[in-house]
Amino acid sequence: KRFYHGYSYYGFNDNYVALLFSRFTKEGYGAIIVPNDILKHSNAACSQQSIVMMELLQKKGMKTRKVGFQGKKNGGHFCFEVLYNGEWHFYDPNMEPDAALLNAHGRPEIASLVKNKDLLLQAYRQYPQDEILDIFPTYFYGRVNEFPAPTGIVFQKASRFMSEFMWIFCLAGFLLLRIKYRKFNSSQSYVR
Repeated sequence: KRFYHGYSYYGFNDNYVALLFSRFTKEGYGAIIVPNDILKHSNAACSQQSIVMMELLQKKGMKTRKVGFQGKKNGGHFCFEVLYNGEWHFYDPNMEPDAALLNAHGRPEIASLVKNKDLLLQAYRQYPQDEILDIFPTYFYGRVNEFPAPTGIVFQKASRFMSEFMWIFCLAGFLLLRIKYRKFNSSQSYVR
């Protein structure tokens, strides 16, 4: 209940380098993946919600792994699993399957849910069956305790640094050019 569904994007005041880069290349570069930055917004997509939960659980010493999906008709989805009591357990903070039903069945991992279509469909009964059967059987796992988008987080942290401190480099460059220009002009005046 923390987030409304929808991507959170960097604004000009947060990370203008990522914002501008995403406007000229691919919109996804501006979608926030740094967990603490996601928490500053009220919207979060499936990947963003899962990233926050995975980060929290890992800080508590638990093992997590990304679970991605790529349906043929309905696009992708992003969830995660957490390891406890010696087994993996599936969580979907975005589409919010029936938690009581899944808990009553031991909170199974996605592989078990896909094998038990009746349980899967009952857990996601608020969604059309064809959508659930298109997306969920296509699951794939990420590595244990690996950040789901390692290149993306490096880009976002670097672009945020640039957004905060680029003015210093621009000022330094301007001052250096000004000094060189003055030296050049003063040397030209001696030549005449």
